[in-house]
Amino acid sequence: MGTDSVYGLISFYKVFAPGQILIALLTQWLIVMPLWDRIVAKPKSAIIIFPSIVIICLAFAFGIAYVIWDTATGIKHLVQICLFMTGVQLFYWIINFLVLFLIDWKVLKKADAANPTNL
Repeated sequence: MGTDSVYGLISFYKVFAPGQILIALLTQWLIVMPLWDRIVAKPKSAIIIFPSIVIICLAFAFGIAYVIWDTATGIKHLVQICLFMTGVQLFYWIINFLVLFLIDWKVLKKADAANPTNL
């Protein structure tokens, strides 16, 4: 697996894919859905939730970047890794909430029609 070949990559995913899928499902069930339910119930809570997600993504990205950073490459490389990791995580969250919005679009539209002052 450590020969930098396509076969090594395929072997890696064959071994770790079930665990990655399990982690993704648990993340969706335990973290994303409660946040989404809170946003649907109180849309103003998004004002606190979304910036909090950005801060958490920055913190985790810095932690991951620091672990994989080679000090010989300099601080600029650490910042680049951190920004990349932040971008990857934020892309995940944006796509995730966009898909949830599209799934619940009719429900949200009915809620707005029933109570136009529900902001």
